[in-house]
Amino acid sequence: MVTRLLVVLALIASALGVPPATAASAGTCALLPVGPIHTRWVLLEGRDGPLGCPTGPEQDVPGHRGKRQAFEGGEVAWSPEQGEAMTVAAYLLGKSAVVEFGPTGPYHYDKFLVRWDRDGQNLGQDSARFSWSDSGSHVIYPDRNGTYTFIVEGCDQGRYEGSTCRQGWTIPVSTRLDRGGGGSQDGVPPECPIRPQGEIGVKWFDMGSRSGPLGCATGPEEDVPGHRGKRQNFERGQIVWSPEQGEHMTVAAYLLGNRVSVDWGPSTPYTYDFWQIRWDRDGVNLGQDERDARRMSPADGDLGRWTARLQGFGEYGFTVQGCDRGGFLGGATCRQKWTVPVRLRFQPASEPLCGQQPVGLIRDRWLELRGPAGFLGCPTGPEEDVPGRRGMRQTFQGGQITWSPEQGESMVVAAYQEADGAVVEWGPTRPRFDYDRFLVRWDSDGTDPQQRTVTGSRVSGRLRVGLPSGGKPVTFTVEGCDKGGLLSGSTCRQKWTIPVTVRPKPVDGDVDISAASAKDPATAMATQKARTDAAVRSYSCLNALDLDDPSPGEGEAGRLVARLQRLRLDGPDDACDGDLPSRLLVNEFLRDVPTKPVGTETDDCPIEEKTVGDYDTFLKGLVYIAYRQRDLLDYDVWYRLLHELLTMSGPHSVAEEGKSICLFVSPESENHVLLIETARYLTNQLFFDATQDAVWDNHVNGMDAYLLRFMHTIAQHDFLEFNARPYQRYSINGLLNLYDFARQRAVRTGAQIVLDYTTTKFATSSNMLRRSGPFRRLADHTDAANKSYYSGDSDPQTAFFLAYTGLSDHTGGKIPAHWRLEAMIAGLSSYRPPRAAYELAMNKGTPYQQTFFQGNRPKIHPDADDADPGVEIYSSSPSFMITAGGVFLNSGYRSDRIRGFKDRGVAQPTTLMPTGADVEAADLIRFEGARRDVSDPPDRSVVNTCVSGGFACGVQGVVPHRWLRCAGPESDGQWLLLDLEGCQGLGFYVAVHIDQPNGVLPPYQNGGFFYAVEHTAMPFSTFATKTKELNADLPRYLDISTPYTFQAPDGHTYRFQLYRPGGKYLSDLLEIDGTKQPDDLTSLPLADGPFLSSTGHDGLITIRRPGCAGPLTLDFRDALQPVRTEPPAQDPSPICPPVRGT
Repeated sequence: MVTRLLVVLALIASALGVPPATAASAGTCALLPVGPIHTRWVLLEGRDGPLGCPTGPEQDVPGHRGKRQAFEGGEVAWSPEQGEAMTVAAYLLGKSAVVEFGPTGPYHYDKFLVRWDRDGQNLGQDSARFSWSDSGSHVIYPDRNGTYTFIVEGCDQGRYEGSTCRQGWTIPVSTRLDRGGGGSQDGVPPECPIRPQGEIGVKWFDMGSRSGPLGCATGPEEDVPGHRGKRQNFERGQIVWSPEQGEHMTVAAYLLGNRVSVDWGPSTPYTYDFWQIRWDRDGVNLGQDERDARRMSPADGDLGRWTARLQGFGEYGFTVQGCDRGGFLGGATCRQKWTVPVRLRFQPASEPLCGQQPVGLIRDRWLELRGPAGFLGCPTGPEEDVPGRRGMRQTFQGGQITWSPEQGESMVVAAYQEADGAVVEWGPTRPRFDYDRFLVRWDSDGTDPQQRTVTGSRVSGRLRVGLPSGGKPVTFTVEGCDKGGLLSGSTCRQKWTIPVTVRPKPVDGDVDISAASAKDPATAMATQKARTDAAVRSYSCLNALDLDDPSPGEGEAGRLVARLQRLRLDGPDDACDGDLPSRLLVNEFLRDVPTKPVGTETDDCPIEEKTVGDYDTFLKGLVYIAYRQRDLLDYDVWYRLLHELLTMSGPHSVAEEGKSICLFVSPESENHVLLIETARYLTNQLFFDATQDAVWDNHVNGMDAYLLRFMHTIAQHDFLEFNARPYQRYSINGLLNLYDFARQRAVRTGAQIVLDYTTTKFATSSNMLRRSGPFRRLADHTDAANKSYYSGDSDPQTAFFLAYTGLSDHTGGKIPAHWRLEAMIAGLSSYRPPRAAYELAMNKGTPYQQTFFQGNRPKIHPDADDADPGVEIYSSSPSFMITAGGVFLNSGYRSDRIRGFKDRGVAQPTTLMPTGADVEAADLIRFEGARRDVSDPPDRSVVNTCVSGGFACGVQGVVPHRWLRCAGPESDGQWLLLDLEGCQGLGFYVAVHIDQPNGVLPPYQNGGFFYAVEHTAMPFSTFATKTKELNADLPRYLDISTPYTFQAPDGHTYRFQLYRPGGKYLSDLLEIDGTKQPDDLTSLPLADGPFLSSTGHDGLITIRRPGCAGPLTLDFRDALQPVRTEPPAQDPSPICPPVRGT
């Protein structure tokens, strides 16, 4: 994928001989570019980007001073006649063809012209869609096979007219489209036959020109009788120029379905405190509004926007005026009066083609909702009387419509399914009735009744709710109400409308990856894109974008990214069934979505109002759009995104590290800090591009150093929120954005080091992508609560690795619906885990033991508590994994008791997980640990760290009933000997010694141990017999404070003690094979194992592939200069597997 913004500084650095960034650039290409062409290639993600590898060396260009090089996906030219560092690249991106160029320094221009042809036939010329004074890009949409060639020229606007273009055209660059089947058009969507001019033309271009919501002009601009101004009609609306309210003042109105948007400004030199809008239909006044006519530029007061749902076909007119509030006595002053009215006609798109045709008001509402092309679809029968009510009801494929005249002669209520939600729309109650608010009630097949109040319009409304589980029908009814007086409640005189019902269609949100599943790393890497595309297509259309309530959250950001990515896959006109075209929908959403505070959103404090936040979860998606999908945004949307929606910029602010909750400063959570600061960092880059102001330079303002030090702490001590559920998704997403888009080499390398560590950690600590270890936050997301290891509240990295590997044996060849977002996040990033992570996650053939210990990390905030360090122990064998559950940990923030300990580190059970069995948490042989039902929290006394090799010990042991049928005849009252190979083909045996002695306190009952061994080590009879013979001296009941020795049938010995008073970090394993073990687990390094290890907690980490000698070295010992060193291309080990598929 391509970085959408040109990295001007990096290109200049190349021209000066500074080595470029190398991440993801070289890969395994047989030939590498050099010089400026190499720099452009690196910025486009090198081998992994749209250009791919070079297909030959760079060549001279006859008649030009410069070079050109062909790549698998296009060409890059160095064109120094337009600037010493000037490069031009052409490539295909989805169904688009892109040319990008720059920097032209020392030359700067007012605009750039782009000219292109197909197979030598000129196709057109246009101003570059995105440009700065020295760089830019342009997009076309080819749909006929051929070679598309681009040239670019920089020009300055003449003082009075015309342009001056001094440096001439660049060296041409080409890319070839060959999709089979030919085509029927001329390489780009048809140009509009009429190109708007003047202020109307500026407004039209800013709003996306022919691709925007207005579409093409349907006639020339016209004078407006009685006004100084102009008016021009477009396919979906109209624009007027109204200079009496400002020389540049324009008002645009357009329709998307039944939703009208009115967009106006700039009114300079006039500015206002607020705006009023007035509208009519067929000359009849419908009302005036100032509450919802929001100012688009609050600081300046010269722009505005208003939206509404229209009900009733006809010609609508809209006019706006700006006003200032009066003084002490109130009132308002509106000096420049009303603008030229802007008009549009709301009418059916075409005659509907359905076997059954609605009539009357029900027909009108159906057509307003886009008839058979909309979510309602066609009628399934005629309209019918409603027993006991005056009115009619008609059922459609996607819902129902009723005429409910008791609430107004024109009152119609429609309900329909919209993706993953149910929508009810009602109105108008005029002319007889209007209300202060509406009450909406709904239920799920007669159960779970709910009610919500809707305000806004006094005569109509709309509400969207989530679909109930199980496909139950949803029934709505609406009632209009007026507020009562000082001592009385509400008055609702016209009662409830006739009910309408939606019977949801089954929604299978699971992503089918059966055709792109994999069992080895080479296949996993080769099929990654297919899995990503499947997740994108699923997520984009099974989750709706609500234009009437555009909430800025993580889910909404994901839907925006998914819809835009579908345009890459399926073309610029792509739309989900029944919905508006995705490009129009996304841009409209971004025009209207509000901002809100970043950071934690919580209602934990009972004496304070809810703390609003979480906007940073939206920012992470906006950052992706800004860098990867900007070409799909209309210019006014891009301007709003840059100047209003990207709210975090400048230097790091200490004030944003904490929030006041229950009168205390609560440190901001680690995942929010990462989201906020990575968004700030990447927004600074965009601002620097636009302004060249050093205040946005991340080196100058300290953001480079801040983020490097933050990531350095993670490389030393792991995440504070280690293995967090669900917050790993947030933290990893922020780091992925940093890896993809950061231009400073050290910052990008730092992000990659942390990502390499955490992905390889997951690979070593999981079995078939299931991880059952300890974690910090959220405490109620335990395996016991989740039940399945593939549930939505389980480990988010399971979802990431389903996307990376396609290892879906236990998910039926699918990515579960709740993990589509994670799969999309992983797939759309250019980051891929180290090769070792793929191999260790997908192939458990080599036994190993892996430990992690976080050490004494610095406080995340001056007011925070010292964080208890987490300890993790994993023992992997081909047929099973034993996981130590860890110990109770504080949150490392503060106020744990006030917050109900929900952010604590959870001590989970020590578990034995079979590789070949599809199991839930309750199915595992396990030690729960010393849990207390009456303590707060119940796992405060749990110490589950007794794991080594095939051995585990603990208290509150559990052997689920499903395994008892596998007990061998050698089992007795003391020993349970399980042949899981002979019984279930799982490949191993287990000896269990668990019993409940008398007089032991309940938390320490059922103490004992189990031992697992591969079936290939010996026959089961030998395993069972030797286990009993070698341990004949072991008592049936084990005292928790007495050391015991277990002699394993394969020759190992383990000396252990079930309970050691004196601290949770004391080791319960005293000796292994006669060797004394460290008494205190705090002596462990960050990572210790054959494939992932570290030297203490200094930031030096090594990763090794099974069978290979050469390590990947992650050296973050210097906080400001991280270094990542790949292993040698030719590993000296004769058994090191060759790398294929990368």
